[in-house]
Parts: sequence; C-alpha cells; structure tokens
Amino acid sequence: VQMSNSPRGSPSSSKQYVYRLQRVTELLKNNCEDWKPRYKALCDIELILKDYLPEEGAESLCQEFAVLVPSLQVQITDLRSEIVRQASQTLGAIASAFGDHWAKSLQKLLPALLQVGCSSNAVIRGYASQSLISCIQKVANKDLLQVILATLKTTRSEICRQLCMELTEQCLSTWDAKHFKKFSAPIEE
Repeated sequence: VQMSNSPRGSPSSSKQYVYRLQRVTELLKNNCEDWKPRYKALCDIELILKDYLPEEGAESLCQEFAVLVPSLQVQITDLRSEIVRQASQTLGAIASAFGDHWAKSLQKLLPALLQVGCSSNAVIRGYASQSLISCIQKVANKDLLQVILATLKTTRSEICRQLCMELTEQCLSTWDAKHFKKFSAPIEE
C-alpha cells in the first residue's frame, strides 16, 4: 500500500515523509550564504506538519521532529531577518501542532530564542519575542518557566528582563491553573 501525500497521512509508512524531513534537516544544518534554500526548508516544515500530522498520536511525530532542534537553533540565531522571521513562525507552528509534547525540544531552543529575543537588533528581537510568546501560550511546562525565571534573575539586560517578565506573565495568564500546583516553587523564587 503506497501513501499519498494527502493531509493526515501516516508518516511512519511514508517514504515521502521521511525524505522530506531528512531533506529539511540537511538544508537547515548550517548558515551558508545562500539563504533561500534554508528559508524554503523552514516553510517546508509547516507543510510537512500540515500533510502528515495525525489527528491523534502527535507525540510520536513530535519525537521525530526533535531531530530538527539543533538546526532550528542555528536558524533562529541567523543574522538575516527573513530567516529569523520564518524560523520564528515555524517554531510557532510546531508548538501549535504538538502543544505540551514539544516541551523538551522547546526547552533546548529556549536559550537561543532568549538570546535573539534580547538582541540589539529590534527587527530580529521582535520576531523572536513573538515566537517565544506564541510558544509559551501553546506549551505549558515547569522547566520552561524555570529557564525564564533563571534568566530573569541573572540577566543584566533591561530588554531581556522585560522579555522574561512578559513571558512569565504569558505563563500565568494562559496556562491552566492545574499547572501551577506543580510550579509553585519556581514562581515563589
């Protein structure tokens, strides 16, 4: 039985899915001068999600997407605003697709996102900040909040403190109250 490239296809049985994910991963591994293939690869991630995300069982697909984390770190810290904008948008789409299942991967991406979100380049800073807010609204996890609070405590940058306060506010306003029973210790600090 061959898989079509139709929405909601089964990724585990699709050679096309595996090929597309490998191709995207390879294209995003570096920050070569030719940025257009990287930009297209970031766009392709959203199409892969659209084509293959099952209605149930997103956790297994999320684990496969975890291989993209190092490549996404490279792209989010790129100095080209078009790449940072698309990487930020792609991260928001991934967080939306996987929700809390994406927490471990997002935790690995958080330092790079915070670094760019605290950048002196206002355009790039804006893209990363919006991505962070979008991701925090969709992925509730104690470890994310702990990283944000630790950064808030240690940073000397006023821009970074403001961003961390805004992210903490997003956590408090968008996460279900049930999450905060587990999170009382980091919040009290």
